[in-house]
Amino acid sequence: MLKKLTSETELQDILALSEYAFNFSDIAEFQESFLKVWQHTDNWGIVEDGQLTSQILVFPFHVNVFGQAMKMAGIGNVATYPEYRGTGGIRQLFTAIFEELKENGTVLSYLAPFYQPFYRKFGYEAIFSKIETKVNRQEITQLANETTGSMKRVDKSQEKWQKVIKKLYADTLAKDTGSVIREDWWWQNGFDHAPKTKYAICFDEAAKPVGYMAYEMAPGEMVIHEISYLNGFAIRKMASFVASHSGTFETFRFSSKLSEQVKLLFTESRPVAQVINEGMMVKIISLEGFIDQYSFNVKGERSFLLAVEDQVTPWNQGTWKLTVEAGKGSLRLVSDSLLPEADFSGSIQSWTQVLLGRTTLETQLFLGNMTADSKRAAHELSEVLPESDLALHDYF
Repeated sequence: MLKKLTSETELQDILALSEYAFNFSDIAEFQESFLKVWQHTDNWGIVEDGQLTSQILVFPFHVNVFGQAMKMAGIGNVATYPEYRGTGGIRQLFTAIFEELKENGTVLSYLAPFYQPFYRKFGYEAIFSKIETKVNRQEITQLANETTGSMKRVDKSQEKWQKVIKKLYADTLAKDTGSVIREDWWWQNGFDHAPKTKYAICFDEAAKPVGYMAYEMAPGEMVIHEISYLNGFAIRKMASFVASHSGTFETFRFSSKLSEQVKLLFTESRPVAQVINEGMMVKIISLEGFIDQYSFNVKGERSFLLAVEDQVTPWNQGTWKLTVEAGKGSLRLVSDSLLPEADFSGSIQSWTQVLLGRTTLETQLFLGNMTADSKRAAHELSEVLPESDLALHDYF
């Protein structure tokens, strides 16, 4: 039986399945966090003879997509006991979840995959990646010392510093396309249940906060999880702060947007190693609702016929007429079938990558993932799509 899990007993069942499926080493820490977060989540499960067999948790978020706040469902704790795997429980849960999300106006869903091909079966596609930079003690000392301004390590439990950090995030990282618009309950979860994460705030010469850094002091390594900065000075000052730890750590790892600029700060950048890590996948729940909120580039009027293949959420399937006027778009279903006369044809996954800016339309056409009626149509559609500064700074 498919149902939402809300009782205390059912929540304990979720914890037990999570502990078993993910082999948690510290279930007490997870339990403390979960019991606070579950008040904001929808917890779905399959129950057979009183036994929870499969589960999915749905986190209610809003994300920034080209300056528009869109409803997004974060998927977490997807799990099934081994003896029930292969019985279709997860597919049954996803089907019910997608239908409810469509009804409540949620247009996107994110999840962290354990295996990408498995989640492609449900319409998700790889969208986010993150550059990780790793340097050793010798290279970190190349960073020039910024003597103006100041850095202050702060107590993340104090409300006054939480307000500063939240404001800096809203003014910087939250403006990236795809980023989570963090609500207070989600911030509090991070502050309360990441005991190893420390925060330092950067101030300019006028004592104005211009950036912050969330980092961890691991054995032999300093790990920077998140950096927010309003200007180049903040980057230089926080880089100086990191370099001041050269006597403590052998290696330094930047898992943040700073990775994109950090190589430019080194006088000798050849020893700096950078790795691209694939992150969360995304599914468009409602293409019509997504396009209704999407920001296009064009000032005049354009129209295209788009054929979209989506057998998981069938309300997206078919041939649509996209009309773009004064930067706003609208979709009208022309046919439930994929018409051969459509200007473009592709799966919902390919459309997700193009519309969010993970890949260009030209790349999808080159790889054969999509087809176009003509080069002229491809050029015109590319012109109306905005350029993406795609980034995600959260995990669930």
